[in-house]
Amino acid sequence: RQDLYRCTLEADDELDRQMIDVDRVRDLRTLGFVTPGELVDEGEPCREIFGAARWDEFKRDIEFFYEITPRRMWARILIDKGYNGTPAWTRYAGALATWAGPDEARLTLVCLLDEVLIVLMLLGVLWAFGPRTFLVATIFVGVNFATRFQHVGGSLLRLDWLATLVLSLCALKKERYALSGLLLAHATAARVFPALFAAGLVARAALDLIKDRRVDRRYLRFAAGVLAGLALFGLLGATGPRGATAWSEFADNIAAHSGAPAGKRIGLKYVIQPLGRLVVHEDDTESRNRALRERWERRRPLALALAAAALLLFVVAVRRLDDAHAFALGVI
Repeated sequence: RQDLYRCTLEADDELDRQMIDVDRVRDLRTLGFVTPGELVDEGEPCREIFGAARWDEFKRDIEFFYEITPRRMWARILIDKGYNGTPAWTRYAGALATWAGPDEARLTLVCLLDEVLIVLMLLGVLWAFGPRTFLVATIFVGVNFATRFQHVGGSLLRLDWLATLVLSLCALKKERYALSGLLLAHATAARVFPALFAAGLVARAALDLIKDRRVDRRYLRFAAGVLAGLALFGLLGATGPRGATAWSEFADNIAAHSGAPAGKRIGLKYVIQPLGRLVVHEDDTESRNRALRERWERRRPLALALAAAALLLFVVAVRRLDDAHAFALGVI
């Protein structure tokens, strides 16, 4: 993963030099910017890392992307912060990508899977919540800013987590608690943060335990589904070439990503310290990031106070809600 951009540049040197105009790239080890020459000079030659056969295959892949990618886009591609998929998502999405290979028809087919999943998700809403909610949900999916084609269109399984998260809510509405837990486990294994949507049921189960000295069996079925799913997807992620260490490497990688401010982030941290006119590709990015981190440290007490107040209101609210609405309130 950390050598991907360096090896892309080395492959380009042996091919048609499509990236000759690229003057700055991201060093995935430090997430800082360097020149292409500085990056290529690091480490052992990529041909030796790959082996002759896989290196030739990698170059064929690069040639394919030459054909479908405008030349000007390489300067933007090589400054991205790099791959950060979970090990579980990597295994099944990687299998699809391997099947598709450098074939435009197959790639188009696998990139349509998100659309199929969104249709299934909306049909789940119709099944669980009825036609009125289905129509509102369909309009929202069609017009909201975050899912516009410009941002995620043509991607491979960028919205699989959303489909299974919403289907988990639908299963909960239909009182299929184990199925709901299993679907939430997939969303969590794919993107991590969907685990927070279990907070409403955890709070309701805790309140029941305090009040009645027992936990309702429906919450135990939900927990069993979550644990079974997490075990399944955890094992799936450990079947890759990195083994079980893939998960700890992912944790380190995502921590590095989270520590580097970006212009497309949401959440309380970014509400209380707006990025303003942050330009993440300026040469002084590191000093800018340091200033943002220092500002965050100063405002952390405010964030903690707001989070505590929101959590208190959340617990008060879930006491008055049914399980499905308590689950949905996890968006807080």
